[in-house]
Amino acid sequence: MSQYIAVTDEHGKRREYRMPDIGILTVAQWVELCKPNEAEGHDGLIEDLHRFSGIPKKHIRKLPPGEADRLIQALVKLRTDAEARDAEVKGEDFSNLSLI
Repeated sequence: MSQYIAVTDEHGKRREYRMPDIGILTVAQWVELCKPNEAEGHDGLIEDLHRFSGIPKKHIRKLPPGEADRLIQALVKLRTDAEARDAEVKGEDFSNLSLI
């Protein structure tokens, strides 16, 4: 199930963002998930949260601790589920259309 995070910007406008669940990822989101993140540590985490939720980085940095934890847990779940899916299909020849 996707996680939703509401963010209020500096103008007082409240917007809801979604961290997708593995079951509803688009091909484009899957490609993003597979791209290596060149940033490390805190910056790498902020970059990943931004890429998958769409929340501007400046707003991620200002999230209350509970909301930030919830967003991070959703990203961890997404990555864990993706690794499990990847393990399920290891060795499959996706270039052979009759197998897909």
